[in-house]
Amino acid sequence: MTVTVNGDITDDDTASAPGGEATEARAAPLSAFSEITVDMFRGRGQTVMHSWEWLQSAVDIYAPDGRADMYFAGSKDQPLALAPMYRTAGLSRRLRLVGSIDTGETIDVMHADGAAVRALVKALLAVSRPLDFGHFPIGSPLTACLRDLAKGRGVVVMRRLPMRAMPFIVLDESWAEPDKAIGAKRRGKINRKRRRAAEIGEVKTRIVNPSPDEVEALLDQFIAVEAKSWKGKARTALAYDPKQTAFMRRFCAMAADRGMLRFCFLDIGENAVAAQVATVFDGRFWSIKIGYDEGFSKVSPGELLLLDLIKYAVEQKLTHFEFCGKEAEWTRRWTPLAHEITALRYYPYNLFGVLAVAGDACALIWNRVKSAWRNKSFSAPQRV
Repeated sequence: MTVTVNGDITDDDTASAPGGEATEARAAPLSAFSEITVDMFRGRGQTVMHSWEWLQSAVDIYAPDGRADMYFAGSKDQPLALAPMYRTAGLSRRLRLVGSIDTGETIDVMHADGAAVRALVKALLAVSRPLDFGHFPIGSPLTACLRDLAKGRGVVVMRRLPMRAMPFIVLDESWAEPDKAIGAKRRGKINRKRRRAAEIGEVKTRIVNPSPDEVEALLDQFIAVEAKSWKGKARTALAYDPKQTAFMRRFCAMAADRGMLRFCFLDIGENAVAAQVATVFDGRFWSIKIGYDEGFSKVSPGELLLLDLIKYAVEQKLTHFEFCGKEAEWTRRWTPLAHEITALRYYPYNLFGVLAVAGDACALIWNRVKSAWRNKSFSAPQRV
Protein backbone atom coordinates (compact mmCIF):
# COMPACT_ATOMS: atom_id res chain seq x y z
CA MET A 1 0.00 0.00 0.00
CA THR A 2 1.28 3.48 -0.89
CA VAL A 3 0.04 6.70 0.67
CA THR A 4 0.80 9.97 -1.10
CA VAL A 5 0.40 13.27 0.68
CA ASN A 6 -1.26 16.07 -1.35
CA GLY A 7 -1.83 13.46 -4.08
CA ASP A 8 1.16 14.72 -6.05
CA ILE A 9 3.35 11.68 -6.47
CA THR A 10 2.36 9.34 -9.27
CA ASP A 11 3.99 6.53 -11.15
CA ASP A 12 5.11 9.09 -13.70
CA ASP A 13 7.03 11.01 -11.05
CA THR A 14 9.39 8.19 -10.15
CA ALA A 15 11.52 5.68 -11.97
CA SER A 16 9.58 2.55 -12.89
CA ALA A 17 10.37 -0.54 -10.85
CA PRO A 18 13.32 -2.15 -12.59
CA GLY A 19 13.06 -5.72 -13.69
CA GLY A 20 15.54 -8.48 -13.09
CA GLU A 21 17.10 -9.69 -9.87
CA ALA A 22 20.53 -9.26 -8.34
CA THR A 23 22.43 -11.47 -5.97
CA GLU A 24 20.51 -11.76 -2.70
CA ALA A 25 21.17 -8.81 -0.42
CA ARG A 26 22.08 -9.14 3.24
CA ALA A 27 23.52 -7.11 6.11
CA ALA A 28 26.81 -6.96 7.95
CA PRO A 29 28.14 -4.55 10.61
CA LEU A 30 29.33 -1.25 9.17
CA SER A 31 32.63 -1.89 10.93
CA ALA A 32 33.26 -4.74 8.47
CA PHE A 33 33.52 -2.18 5.64
CA SER A 34 35.81 0.75 4.89
CA GLU A 35 36.25 3.77 2.63
CA ILE A 36 37.49 1.37 -0.06
CA THR A 37 34.00 -0.15 -0.27
CA VAL A 38 32.03 3.08 -0.62
CA ASP A 39 34.62 4.59 -2.98
CA MET A 40 33.69 1.88 -5.50
CA PHE A 41 30.58 3.95 -6.21
CA ARG A 42 32.42 7.13 -7.18
CA GLY A 43 31.15 8.47 -10.47
CA ARG A 44 27.77 6.76 -9.94
CA GLY A 45 25.90 9.60 -8.33
CA GLN A 46 27.92 9.40 -5.12
CA THR A 47 27.88 12.54 -2.99
CA VAL A 48 30.06 13.66 -0.12
CA MET A 49 27.30 12.30 2.13
CA HIS A 50 28.21 8.84 0.81
CA SER A 51 31.83 9.27 1.85
CA TRP A 52 33.14 7.02 4.60
CA GLU A 53 33.97 10.11 6.63
CA TRP A 54 30.35 11.32 6.59
CA LEU A 55 28.84 7.90 7.26
CA GLN A 56 31.16 6.97 10.12
CA SER A 57 30.79 10.39 11.74
CA ALA A 58 26.99 10.15 11.56
CA VAL A 59 27.02 6.70 13.17
CA ASP A 60 29.38 7.84 15.92
CA ILE A 61 27.19 10.81 16.84
CA TYR A 62 23.60 9.83 16.01
CA ALA A 63 23.28 6.05 16.31
CA PRO A 64 22.13 5.28 19.88
CA ASP A 65 24.77 2.59 20.43
CA GLY A 66 27.32 3.90 17.92
CA ARG A 67 26.61 0.96 15.64
CA ALA A 68 25.05 0.48 12.21
CA ASP A 69 24.61 -2.23 9.62
CA MET A 70 25.45 -2.08 5.94
CA TYR A 71 22.82 -3.72 3.76
CA PHE A 72 24.45 -4.79 0.53
CA ALA A 73 23.66 -6.58 -2.72
CA GLY A 74 26.40 -8.63 -4.29
CA SER A 75 29.48 -9.42 -2.23
CA LYS A 76 31.15 -7.40 0.51
CA ASP A 77 34.25 -7.04 -1.67
CA GLN A 78 32.32 -6.16 -4.86
CA PRO A 79 28.94 -4.74 -3.78
CA LEU A 80 26.33 -3.74 -6.34
CA ALA A 81 24.30 -1.63 -3.90
CA LEU A 82 24.79 -0.31 -0.37
CA ALA A 83 22.42 1.09 2.25
CA PRO A 84 23.92 1.93 5.66
CA MET A 85 21.15 1.80 8.30
CA TYR A 86 21.02 2.15 12.07
CA ARG A 87 18.30 1.32 14.59
CA THR A 88 16.78 4.31 16.31
CA ALA A 89 15.92 4.44 19.99
CA GLY A 90 12.32 3.97 21.03
CA LEU A 91 9.80 1.16 20.94
CA SER A 92 9.45 1.01 17.15
CA ARG A 93 13.20 0.36 16.62
CA ARG A 94 12.97 1.64 13.07
CA LEU A 95 15.84 1.49 10.62
CA ARG A 96 17.10 4.91 9.51
CA LEU A 97 19.36 5.72 6.58
CA VAL A 98 22.69 6.84 8.03
CA GLY A 99 23.64 10.50 7.57
CA SER A 100 20.33 11.66 6.13
CA ILE A 101 17.58 13.18 8.27
CA ASP A 102 19.90 13.62 11.26
CA THR A 103 22.14 15.98 9.30
CA GLY A 104 19.36 17.55 7.23
CA GLU A 105 20.78 16.23 3.96
CA THR A 106 19.33 14.30 1.03
CA ILE A 107 20.95 10.92 0.39
CA ASP A 108 20.19 8.08 -2.01
CA VAL A 109 21.36 4.52 -1.50
CA MET A 110 24.53 3.68 -3.41
CA HIS A 111 23.82 1.45 -6.39
CA ALA A 112 25.20 0.19 -9.68
CA ASP A 113 21.87 -0.78 -11.23
CA GLY A 114 18.15 -1.12 -10.53
CA ALA A 115 18.23 -4.89 -10.03
CA ALA A 116 20.69 -4.45 -7.15
CA VAL A 117 18.38 -1.87 -5.57
CA ARG A 118 15.48 -4.30 -5.80
CA ALA A 119 17.49 -6.93 -3.94
CA LEU A 120 18.43 -4.32 -1.35
CA VAL A 121 14.78 -3.37 -0.75
CA LYS A 122 13.83 -7.04 -0.32
CA ALA A 123 16.46 -7.41 2.40
CA LEU A 124 15.27 -4.26 4.19
CA LEU A 125 11.62 -5.33 4.09
CA ALA A 126 12.52 -8.78 5.44
CA VAL A 127 13.59 -7.15 8.73
CA SER A 128 9.91 -6.21 9.33
CA ARG A 129 10.76 -2.87 10.92
CA PRO A 130 9.71 0.67 10.00
CA LEU A 131 12.10 2.34 7.54
CA ASP A 132 13.04 6.02 7.50
CA PHE A 133 14.90 7.29 4.43
CA GLY A 134 14.60 10.96 5.37
CA HIS A 135 14.33 13.48 2.53
CA PHE A 136 14.93 11.22 -0.43
CA PRO A 137 15.49 11.93 -4.15
CA ILE A 138 12.27 11.21 -6.03
CA GLY A 139 14.13 9.96 -9.11
CA SER A 140 15.86 7.13 -7.23
CA PRO A 141 14.93 3.58 -8.35
CA LEU A 142 14.45 2.73 -4.68
CA THR A 143 11.13 4.60 -4.47
CA ALA A 144 9.51 2.50 -7.20
CA CYS A 145 11.02 -0.74 -5.86
CA LEU A 146 9.78 0.00 -2.35
CA ARG A 147 6.25 0.78 -3.50
CA ASP A 148 6.15 -2.40 -5.58
CA LEU A 149 7.62 -4.83 -3.04
CA ALA A 150 5.79 -3.39 -0.01
CA LYS A 151 2.38 -4.38 -1.37
CA GLY A 152 0.62 -6.57 1.19
CA ARG A 153 3.44 -6.05 3.72
CA GLY A 154 3.07 -2.46 4.85
CA VAL A 155 2.40 1.18 4.00
CA VAL A 156 4.79 3.38 2.03
CA VAL A 157 4.32 7.08 2.78
CA MET A 158 5.74 9.54 0.27
CA ARG A 159 5.28 13.27 0.79
CA ARG A 160 6.70 15.48 -1.93
CA LEU A 161 8.42 18.42 -0.25
CA PRO A 162 7.79 21.94 -1.54
CA MET A 163 11.48 22.84 -1.60
CA ARG A 164 14.07 21.07 -3.69
CA ALA A 165 17.43 19.93 -2.34
CA MET A 166 21.11 19.94 -3.25
CA PRO A 167 21.24 22.82 -5.77
CA PHE A 168 24.23 22.58 -8.09
CA ILE A 169 26.14 24.39 -10.83
CA VAL A 170 27.55 22.42 -13.74
CA LEU A 171 30.94 24.01 -14.34
CA ASP A 172 30.84 23.66 -18.11
CA GLU A 173 32.25 26.07 -20.69
CA SER A 174 29.66 28.70 -19.74
CA TRP A 175 31.40 28.99 -16.36
CA ALA A 176 34.95 29.10 -17.75
CA GLU A 177 34.99 32.78 -16.71
CA PRO A 178 32.68 33.05 -13.66
CA ASP A 179 32.71 36.87 -13.70
CA LYS A 180 31.13 36.79 -17.16
CA ALA A 181 28.86 33.83 -16.39
CA ILE A 182 26.88 35.74 -13.77
CA GLY A 183 25.97 38.49 -16.22
CA ALA A 184 26.92 42.14 -16.48
CA LYS A 185 24.25 43.48 -14.12
CA ARG A 186 25.08 41.14 -11.22
CA ARG A 187 28.79 41.48 -11.90
CA GLY A 188 28.46 45.23 -11.56
CA LYS A 189 26.59 44.92 -8.24
CA ILE A 190 29.14 42.50 -6.81
CA ASN A 191 32.06 44.64 -7.93
CA ARG A 192 30.49 47.70 -6.27
CA LYS A 193 30.05 45.75 -3.04
CA ARG A 194 33.64 44.56 -3.20
CA ARG A 195 34.82 48.16 -3.58
CA ARG A 196 32.68 49.22 -0.61
CA ALA A 197 34.15 46.37 1.42
CA ALA A 198 37.65 47.53 0.47
CA GLU A 199 36.83 50.95 1.90
CA ILE A 200 36.34 49.24 5.29
CA GLY A 201 39.56 47.21 5.13
CA GLU A 202 41.65 44.92 2.99
CA VAL A 203 39.46 42.22 1.39
CA LYS A 204 41.05 38.80 1.32
CA THR A 205 39.77 35.28 0.63
CA ARG A 206 41.38 32.37 2.45
CA ILE A 207 40.94 28.75 1.32
CA VAL A 208 42.62 26.42 3.78
CA ASN A 209 43.31 22.72 3.23
CA PRO A 210 43.95 22.01 6.93
CA SER A 211 45.90 19.35 8.70
CA PRO A 212 43.95 17.42 11.36
CA ASP A 213 45.71 19.51 14.05
CA GLU A 214 44.33 22.74 12.57
CA VAL A 215 40.70 21.64 12.40
CA GLU A 216 39.54 22.61 15.89
CA ALA A 217 40.67 26.23 15.69
CA LEU A 218 39.38 26.74 12.14
CA LEU A 219 35.99 25.17 12.91
CA ASP A 220 35.71 27.38 16.00
CA GLN A 221 36.37 30.37 13.74
CA PHE A 222 33.59 29.25 11.39
CA ILE A 223 31.17 28.72 14.29
CA ALA A 224 31.86 32.24 15.53
CA VAL A 225 31.10 33.75 12.10
CA GLU A 226 27.95 31.64 11.59
CA ALA A 227 26.57 32.69 14.98
CA LYS A 228 26.62 36.33 13.80
CA SER A 229 24.17 35.58 10.97
CA TRP A 230 20.39 35.09 11.09
CA LYS A 231 21.11 31.51 12.14
CA GLY A 232 22.38 32.85 15.43
CA LYS A 233 19.19 34.80 16.05
CA ALA A 234 17.11 31.75 15.14
CA ARG A 235 19.36 29.56 17.32
CA THR A 236 19.89 27.14 14.43
CA ALA A 237 23.62 27.83 14.17
CA LEU A 238 26.15 25.22 15.27
CA ALA A 239 26.83 27.29 18.38
CA TYR A 240 23.35 26.33 19.63
CA ASP A 241 23.34 22.69 18.49
CA PRO A 242 25.83 20.52 20.44
CA LYS A 243 25.02 17.35 18.52
CA GLN A 244 25.46 18.91 15.09
CA THR A 245 28.66 20.53 16.32
CA ALA A 246 29.96 17.17 17.53
CA PHE A 247 29.14 15.67 14.14
CA MET A 248 30.93 18.47 12.27
CA ARG A 249 34.00 18.16 14.50
CA ARG A 250 34.14 14.41 13.86
CA PHE A 251 33.56 14.76 10.13
CA CYS A 252 36.02 17.61 9.68
CA ALA A 253 38.76 15.73 11.53
CA MET A 254 38.29 12.67 9.30
CA ALA A 255 37.96 14.73 6.11
CA ALA A 256 41.12 16.71 6.93
CA ASP A 257 43.02 13.47 7.47
CA ARG A 258 42.01 12.44 3.95
CA GLY A 259 42.93 15.85 2.52
CA MET A 260 39.49 16.73 1.15
CA LEU A 261 38.42 19.38 3.69
CA ARG A 262 38.43 23.09 2.93
CA PHE A 263 37.81 25.96 5.36
CA CYS A 264 36.98 29.11 3.42
CA PHE A 265 36.88 32.66 4.79
CA LEU A 266 36.37 36.18 3.49
CA ASP A 267 38.27 38.68 5.62
CA ILE A 268 37.71 42.41 5.71
CA GLY A 269 40.60 43.92 7.57
CA GLU A 270 41.16 41.77 10.65
CA ASN A 271 37.62 40.38 10.66
CA ALA A 272 36.41 37.09 9.16
CA VAL A 273 33.00 38.17 7.85
CA ALA A 274 31.92 35.15 5.78
CA ALA A 275 32.86 31.50 6.02
CA GLN A 276 32.18 28.07 4.56
CA VAL A 277 32.99 24.52 5.53
CA ALA A 278 33.50 22.64 2.28
CA THR A 279 35.11 19.61 0.69
CA VAL A 280 36.60 18.67 -2.63
CA PHE A 281 35.26 15.19 -3.28
CA ASP A 282 34.86 13.09 -6.43
CA GLY A 283 35.86 15.99 -8.67
CA ARG A 284 33.28 18.36 -7.17
CA PHE A 285 33.27 21.26 -4.73
CA TRP A 286 30.78 20.66 -1.88
CA SER A 287 29.60 23.68 0.10
CA ILE A 288 28.44 22.05 3.35
CA LYS A 289 28.02 24.88 5.86
CA ILE A 290 27.86 28.63 5.30
CA GLY A 291 27.80 31.66 7.56
CA TYR A 292 28.35 35.40 7.49
CA ASP A 293 28.49 38.37 9.86
CA GLU A 294 25.27 40.38 9.55
CA GLY A 295 27.16 43.45 10.68
CA PHE A 296 28.68 43.53 7.18
CA SER A 297 25.50 42.61 5.28
CA LYS A 298 25.56 45.82 3.20
CA VAL A 299 28.55 44.44 1.28
CA SER A 300 27.10 40.90 0.98
CA PRO A 301 30.22 39.08 2.21
CA GLY A 302 28.71 35.65 1.62
CA GLU A 303 28.16 36.48 -2.03
CA LEU A 304 31.68 37.82 -2.45
CA LEU A 305 33.11 34.65 -0.92
CA LEU A 306 30.86 32.40 -3.00
CA LEU A 307 32.01 33.93 -6.29
CA ASP A 308 35.63 33.48 -5.26
CA LEU A 309 34.96 29.82 -4.39
CA ILE A 310 33.33 29.19 -7.77
CA LYS A 311 36.45 30.68 -9.38
CA TYR A 312 38.56 28.35 -7.24
CA ALA A 313 36.51 25.33 -8.34
CA VAL A 314 36.96 26.32 -12.00
CA GLU A 315 40.70 26.80 -11.52
CA GLN A 316 40.92 23.35 -9.91
CA LYS A 317 39.13 21.92 -12.97
CA LEU A 318 36.27 20.55 -10.86
CA THR A 319 33.11 19.52 -12.71
CA HIS A 320 30.39 20.80 -10.35
CA PHE A 321 29.80 23.25 -7.54
CA GLU A 322 27.37 21.61 -5.10
CA PHE A 323 25.27 23.42 -2.48
CA CYS A 324 24.32 21.03 0.31
CA GLY A 325 21.01 21.39 2.11
CA LYS A 326 17.82 22.80 0.61
CA GLU A 327 17.19 25.20 -2.23
CA ALA A 328 16.59 28.81 -1.17
CA GLU A 329 16.01 32.18 -2.79
CA TRP A 330 19.71 33.00 -2.70
CA THR A 331 20.77 29.69 -4.32
CA ARG A 332 18.32 30.31 -7.18
CA ARG A 333 20.26 33.48 -7.99
CA TRP A 334 23.21 31.23 -8.82
CA THR A 335 21.55 28.18 -10.37
CA PRO A 336 18.09 26.90 -11.34
CA LEU A 337 19.24 23.29 -10.90
CA ALA A 338 18.28 21.19 -7.87
CA HIS A 339 16.79 17.79 -7.00
CA GLU A 340 13.11 17.03 -6.32
CA ILE A 341 12.71 15.25 -2.97
CA THR A 342 10.13 13.37 -0.93
CA ALA A 343 9.88 12.45 2.72
CA LEU A 344 9.99 8.66 2.42
CA ARG A 345 8.94 6.20 5.14
CA TYR A 346 7.66 2.64 5.38
CA TYR A 347 5.45 1.17 8.11
CA PRO A 348 5.05 -2.63 8.22
CA TYR A 349 1.76 -4.26 9.13
CA ASN A 350 2.85 -5.22 12.66
CA LEU A 351 3.18 -3.76 16.15
CA PHE A 352 6.40 -1.94 15.26
CA GLY A 353 4.63 -0.21 12.39
CA VAL A 354 1.74 0.87 14.61
CA LEU A 355 4.14 2.27 17.22
CA ALA A 356 6.08 4.16 14.54
CA VAL A 357 2.90 5.69 13.07
CA ALA A 358 1.75 6.82 16.51
CA GLY A 359 5.14 8.29 17.32
CA ASP A 360 5.41 10.12 14.00
CA ALA A 361 1.89 11.55 14.35
CA CYS A 362 2.74 12.99 17.77
CA ALA A 363 6.05 14.36 16.48
CA LEU A 364 4.31 16.01 13.52
CA ILE A 365 1.83 17.80 15.77
CA TRP A 366 4.57 18.95 18.13
CA ASN A 367 6.79 20.19 15.30
CA ARG A 368 3.91 22.21 13.83
CA VAL A 369 3.27 23.82 17.19
CA LYS A 370 6.97 24.70 17.54
CA SER A 371 7.12 26.00 13.97
CA ALA A 372 4.07 28.20 14.48
CA TRP A 373 5.56 29.63 17.66
CA ARG A 374 8.93 30.23 16.01
CA ASN A 375 7.36 31.92 12.98
CA LYS A 376 5.35 34.16 15.30
CA SER A 377 8.41 35.29 17.21
CA PHE A 378 11.05 35.33 14.47
CA SER A 379 11.26 35.63 10.72
CA ALA A 380 14.68 34.70 9.30
CA PRO A 381 15.90 36.24 6.02
CA GLN A 382 17.20 33.80 3.42
CA ARG A 383 20.40 35.39 2.21
CA VAL A 384 24.17 35.04 2.25
